[in-house]
Parts: sequence; C-alpha cells; structure tokens
Amino acid sequence: MMLILYNLLLLLSLPFLSLLLLVPRHRRGLAARFGFPPRAPADGRRTVWFHAVSVGEVMAAAPLVEAYRRRWPSDRIVVTTVTATGQQVARSNLGSADLITYFPFDLPWSVARSIDRLAPSCVVLLETEIWPNFLRVVRRRLVPVVIANGRISDRSFRRYAKVSFFLRRVLDLPCRFAMQTEQDAERIIRLGAPRERVVVFGNVKFDRASAGVNASGGRLRQILHAEGQQPVFLAGSTHAGEEEIVLAAWDRVRRAIPGLRLVLAPRHPDRAPSVETLARRMGLASRRWSEVRRGDALSPEAFVLVDTVGELAGFFEAADVSFVGGSLVPAGGHNLLEPAGAGSPILVGPHTENFREIADLLIADGAARVVGPDDLAVALEGLLKDEATRRAMGDAGRRVVAINAGAAGRTIDLLGELIGEPS
Repeated sequence: MMLILYNLLLLLSLPFLSLLLLVPRHRRGLAARFGFPPRAPADGRRTVWFHAVSVGEVMAAAPLVEAYRRRWPSDRIVVTTVTATGQQVARSNLGSADLITYFPFDLPWSVARSIDRLAPSCVVLLETEIWPNFLRVVRRRLVPVVIANGRISDRSFRRYAKVSFFLRRVLDLPCRFAMQTEQDAERIIRLGAPRERVVVFGNVKFDRASAGVNASGGRLRQILHAEGQQPVFLAGSTHAGEEEIVLAAWDRVRRAIPGLRLVLAPRHPDRAPSVETLARRMGLASRRWSEVRRGDALSPEAFVLVDTVGELAGFFEAADVSFVGGSLVPAGGHNLLEPAGAGSPILVGPHTENFREIADLLIADGAARVVGPDDLAVALEGLLKDEATRRAMGDAGRRVVAINAGAAGRTIDLLGELIGEPS
C-alpha cells in the first residue's frame, strides 16, 4: 500500500519535474535518467553496478572500484551518479570503470529499463542510498544489493524515523548493509534492516586517504607562487557565512606573515560569483583558479578562489594549514580525511555532526584543532609560526588514517561471498 502511495506521489510530481528540465543543466543525461543508458554488450562479461549520488560518494566509491578491478579484472564496472558534478568527478577519478552514466529516476518503468539494459550481476549503493522502486525491481530480478560505506547522520535519522513504517519493508530488500560505525549499524537496524544482514566495516574513505601522496601538491605550490617559505592556507568546502570569517582571518594573519596565500574552495563552486562580491566588499582581491591554471597572472595580494571540482585533494597536499568548512555554520561539517591523509594540520569548527567519529579520532590524536569564528585567525597564525607543531599534527593525521584503513578490502570480500567468481 505504501509503495502505491509513493508511486502516486512520484506521478503527481512529474509536471514539476518537466518544469525543472527546462533548465539546461538538469537535462544532462536525460536518456539514462529515463531508463535508456548505453546497453551492456552481450559478451559474457559479468557486470557490477556502483551507484554514488554525488561528489562525496564518488570519492568513497573510488577505492572500492579500484579494489574490485584488481580482484576481478575481466568484469564490467558501471558507475552511476545523480548530480552533474558527481559525473564530472567520476570521469576524472574512476578510470577503472567501463561506463559512467546517470542513475535512473525512481520510476518503475525507468528503473526496469535501466536494469534490463545494464544487466547487473550485483549492485553496490554507496552511503545508504534508498530508492524503493529500484530496490524492489533488483530484488525481483534476484540481483544482490549491498549498501556499502553506509552511514546515517543525525539529521537523516530523524527524517527517516518519521517514515520508518514504510522503510521497514524497503530495508528488507538489500542483501547486506556494510555500515561505517556501530552507531550507523544500530540506526539502520532501528529503521528496519534485519540485524543479521548488518555488518560494521569502517569507512572506505580511510582507504582513499591512505592511498598515498597526491603528486599534484608540489606542482600546485609552484602555480600558486608559494615555493620556498611562502605558506599556503586552504579553506575547503566552505559554506555561506564562513567565507567572510575565513577572509577576515587571512587578511589579519597575512600582515604578520607576509606572502601567506589563501586558497578558498566553496563547497559548491557555482557560488564563486557571490564569494567574489563578498571579497570586493571587504576590499580584497581574488583570482579564480580556472584562470590561474591556464596561466593568467596571480597578484601577490590576491587569494585564489577555486571554481572547479575534483581538485581539492591536490590543494590539501599543497597546504601548510587546512580549514575544513561546513563546520563554523551548522551544516554538519565535511570529510576531514583528505587533509589528514595529506599530512596537513587541520582547523575545524564545532559543527562536525556528519563526521563525528572521524573528527573525534583526529582531535583526540592531535591532528585537528577545533576553532570558533573569533579565534580562527589566532589559531592559524600560531600554527604557521610553529613548524614543529604543524609537523606533529600532520604525522598524527597520517597515523590515524593508516590505522583505520581496510574497509574497502572487507567490502570486496563481502561481494565475493555474494557473487562468487565469474564463470
């Protein structure tokens, strides 16, 4: 009954969806979204389908895709995303995939056609993607579904709890739930997942962060004119309300530390114009990264505004100190593992609800420090003047990442138990 109501609501939303598709950027991948992805060739190869909704999930999928390719090199790997930025990052980072396309709308006919055309032997959904029609159709086709790197934030848990009477039937469909933490496991069970199908494997993002040094870090420092003793301060994944704090802190600290270069990367690069407007109002010069990268002059007085996607890992390698955004405002914070794995000392605000366990580990081991809006400048200046502390924080971050890696291998072993070896 609830699935009928869900599909009725989807049908009622179609006129609004049509209006949304009048915007050109929402028309990307329209054929695949309506159930017409490229058809998998009938060549006898087994297909595994990884779904990652957007950028963060794509980055989580990367170590899984790479590990799967090493384990089963002859299998076909399909990766889908929902967002256009996710597509862009997937195409840049998932070279092991045979096909990267868009996930279908959760309409029964779109889902059924997509599954017919891609013919997966297994489906891996990253970070608790719950699509009722999709899960129902793959279950009817006897295709095993694994929720990998599953997590449920505080906000998501409150939202899901309101419809747990519906979710219980949907959560009976996946074969396994590989959750990040004990808390995530307990939450998915409370929402209706069968306890015997739930395991705790850790966070695969530790595996990505421990994969090694990003070779672009040194090259980026050269482009930023930050060779030698000139320090780089990276503020990554910032939200509205944070840029003004970051810019004010940088403007203050660079008077004490001449040559300090700021790299400011908004969480959503399309916010670059509003950040430029803010900077002009504060009397600060900026230059977009897309312009600097192609060779445009970069003034010593300007900060670099990142207006591209998929390059943050390299900037963490280049940074002497990193601030991770979404944490000075109540946005739940963002992934701290990339700067930790890069050995960059981390400053983070008090709002880390979405990554609480990771934040707690890094703070407890001395790899990260919590700052508020009023003391960001003081903390930044103190770290930039204390090389020994920066080095100790960087070493601690790498150590935390190395100790906690291994979730990708455990997930691939689970897939092996479910699908066996190719015939």
